[in-house]
Amino acid sequence: MEINELKAQVRYLKTEVTNLKTADLTIEAKLALLEAQKDDPVIPQSFPVEISGIPDTEIPTPQFLRTISKITFQKWYSIVTLVVEDTSVNAIALIDSGADVNYIKGGVIPTKYCERKNESLSSANGESLSISYKLDKGYIKNDGYCFKNTFLIVDNITNDIILGTLFLTQIYLFYVNETGVHTRIMGKPISFNFLSVAKQELIHCKLNRI
Repeated sequence: MEINELKAQVRYLKTEVTNLKTADLTIEAKLALLEAQKDDPVIPQSFPVEISGIPDTEIPTPQFLRTISKITFQKWYSIVTLVVEDTSVNAIALIDSGADVNYIKGGVIPTKYCERKNESLSSANGESLSISYKLDKGYIKNDGYCFKNTFLIVDNITNDIILGTLFLTQIYLFYVNETGVHTRIMGKPISFNFLSVAKQELIHCKLNRI
């Protein structure tokens, strides 16, 4: 076997290991969500939502991008509500300051809300991302506010939703502590809470080893 073939196999195996570790984190996050819902009322996965009259937030100046480029990329898990027209879906999102755009896993929302888009991008580990659709108007709803975002629909990702810098610009200035990501919109505090403090610390440790 030639050296180039061996190198290609090594790269492939490294990618597979990374994917398995990421999948393991996602499973743990979903288990944490199920545990957290044991004593809480059941929340339907999809239900009609009225979004008229809810203000969109403006994306701030490029100061955010200059600031975030100076800090270490971070990843956090949080339960979010994604609103698309008259439908809402509750899902676990990976808030990733290292992702340039926002992603939704194929199958999370109906494709009737999206426009077809054939494009190929690469993930941080070099894996090719299969992009089939684009959602121009998706809203992340929290405490009466809807943050309007665009999303790429990707089939081969492990997380249901990935919120990147396009989303983080909308909640800038924000701060992070052990409970979640927090910001203020028109003086009102808004928080994207982590699944749990213990689970978040565990996820952080495992992500640092990937």
